[in-house]
Amino acid sequence: PLSPLMLLEEVSGKNNNEIDPILSRMVNLIERQTASTNSNILTAAEAFCLRLFLLTPSDKRSLSDSDSIETLKASFLDYSSRRHQRGDHDLYRLLLNDWSCL
Repeated sequence: PLSPLMLLEEVSGKNNNEIDPILSRMVNLIERQTASTNSNILTAAEAFCLRLFLLTPSDKRSLSDSDSIETLKASFLDYSSRRHQRGDHDLYRLLLNDWSCL
């Protein structure tokens, strides 16, 4: 199976130097947490949908989708800032919560 980074490259048609580093961090976090936690089927399905949404090529996104992704990226950057010192699982839960509100 393709790693999240390889999938991100494939769907975006970009090489490593052009991949949005924030999206890459988000996708990798979701992948790791989904694989390592004993989440229920609804949480796993929600995480899968979020990953697919984040992996949508930018030229295939609607304006609304692009706005939602920018909102998620801004939240992720704030949540993962040093002043908050949150662990990966907390970041994962916060992202899924934000995703469900969008």
